[in-house]
This record gives sequence, structure tokens and C-alpha cells, in this order.
Amino acid sequence: MLEVTLDRGVLAVAGTETAFAELMTTDLGRGDSAAAAGLLSDVSVRMTAEDRWERGFRIAAGVHVQAHKNRSILVEATATVSDAAQMVLRNAYEHFLRNLPAASLYGDVEAVHQMRVGLRRLRAFRSVFRRVVGAAFSAELEELQHLFAALAEVRECDVFFESTFPLIRTQQLSPSDRAAFEVTARLHRASAVGALRRVFDESDLARVVSSLALRLQGDGWRSHEQIGRAHV
Repeated sequence: MLEVTLDRGVLAVAGTETAFAELMTTDLGRGDSAAAAGLLSDVSVRMTAEDRWERGFRIAAGVHVQAHKNRSILVEATATVSDAAQMVLRNAYEHFLRNLPAASLYGDVEAVHQMRVGLRRLRAFRSVFRRVVGAAFSAELEELQHLFAALAEVRECDVFFESTFPLIRTQQLSPSDRAAFEVTARLHRASAVGALRRVFDESDLARVVSSLALRLQGDGWRSHEQIGRAHV
């Protein structure tokens, strides 16, 4: 069963008012995301990992949300393969999602990198635990491929500025040509960030990310065969 809450109002902070409408879902069953997928397929929404209270505090304090590195987890030696899989998949998913605010709001260099790392880990762990991960979870994870590609395009620009551009010497390019080249490269990154933000605004992305979260709350991420064995 899925509990849905629609919250509408106006956020008034530091003399600025912003209308908001937030849709919050809570899975009350076993992590089956079919209800959420059906609901979000009919509603135009965008995903966010920052609620109105966090947004209000950020605006009032004049602070930027930060990028987050992965949190370490401890898997007990007595854990089953399914238990271990759920722990590491949740960990990778949280790593990905916690970087959403900084990546979507500012195109933050480190947040884009960490979000991409989280997605890459999710895909890698899906392969490691392929015997227990269900087809539905795998299919939904594949739907994030276009987000991964958009993050990669921005990340490649950032790596260029961090590693490659400083190596270009004056003997290779005149100061004016180097400046023109830098402007062109920064315009390319701005375009890539714009494309990434359009992906963040997609309703389909909100549907898939919400569905994956609900699956990882329960056993909806597992294969039907593994679920059947657990209930025998």
C-alpha cells in the first residue's frame, strides 16, 4: 500500500516568497513500486532531495548545499547474500541521491562527480549481485542511462579544466588564442549543465528514482525467485 501526501503552500524567507507543491510518498507494504510508478506516470513532477524546510534554511542562511562522498558501511560476516546486496545497493543509491541538490541547483563540480560515481556503483553492484537482483529493478536502473550520460558530459568538461587545460603552454597557443579557447570550453560546459538540468526536470526521471527508492525499502528490488525462496 502506498501513502501519498500533497503539500501546497508559500515559502517566505528573507522577504522572498516562493510557491511550492510537494508530493511525498511512503511505502507501507513490501517495497513494490508499481503504485508509485502508476501515480507518477500521470503527474508532471520533478525530483528533489531537498524539502521546503531545508530550502528555506539554505536561502535564509545564504549557504550552498554541499557535495557528499560515499558513507562507509559494515556488512556482517553472518549476512546473507540478499542482505548484503540490499545494504550495498541502498548505500550506492543514497550516495547518488544525496548529491542531487548541489548537482541540480549549481552544477557543482564535486556533486556531479559524486552523483556519477554513485550511479556507476549501483550499476556495478547490480552485476555483482545479478543472481538476486530482479529484472524490474535492473530495467529501471537502465532508464537512468541518459542521466549518467548527461553527468558524464559535464564531468568530462570538469576533468578538462582540472587536468588538461593547465598543461597548455604559451608556446602551444598565444595568450589571445588560449583565452578564446577557454571561453569556448566554458560555454560548452554551460551547455552541458543546461542539458543536465533538463534531464533533472523530467517527470520520467522522478518516476524512476522514486520507484527505485521504494524497491530498496522492501524486497521489490529482488528477483521473484529469491522472494519465493525467502517465503518458503
